[in-house]
Amino acid sequence: MDEMILARVGERAITKQEVEELRKLLGEQAEHFEGEEGDSRLLEEIIHQELLYRDAMDKKMDEEEEFQKQLDAQIAMMKKQLLQQYALQKLLSAVQVLPQEVEEYYHANEEHFTEEEKADPDKQKSQIYMQLLLLRQQATYVNYTTSLEKTYPVTRLNGTEKKEEEHE
Repeated sequence: MDEMILARVGERAITKQEVEELRKLLGEQAEHFEGEEGDSRLLEEIIHQELLYRDAMDKKMDEEEEFQKQLDAQIAMMKKQLLQQYALQKLLSAVQVLPQEVEEYYHANEEHFTEEEKADPDKQKSQIYMQLLLLRQQATYVNYTTSLEKTYPVTRLNGTEKKEEEHE
């Protein structure tokens, strides 16, 4: 199914999906952009932003030194955030909970379950699995980052030291 095109700026098509994505980005503020009138206002904003972009490109603002500095800073920040997320994902994806661990936990704690909960042991085991996985991931994260402090020194400053350091 082709995406519904609402407007064009030059050859660039602006779609209904882009309006919806902008609405999502607005979060709680999206309530001010409900219905057809809201869609129209969001579409106009997307058009205005595209016009600003085209004008900036025509004026070669992307080649200006100040823009390049801002771009480099943003790229460095995004790279750091993505790398942190990737490292965390890689660390936590290695954490496992084996089926026999879930079974052992379930049987060791069976007396704590209500009769209703015992009627659906698969549901309980699924919840046990998720709880064990989350706890193990949290422990892995804390233990790993604690071990990293031996490689990369960390100095925690109390309130007085922070104020003194800011004035230096």
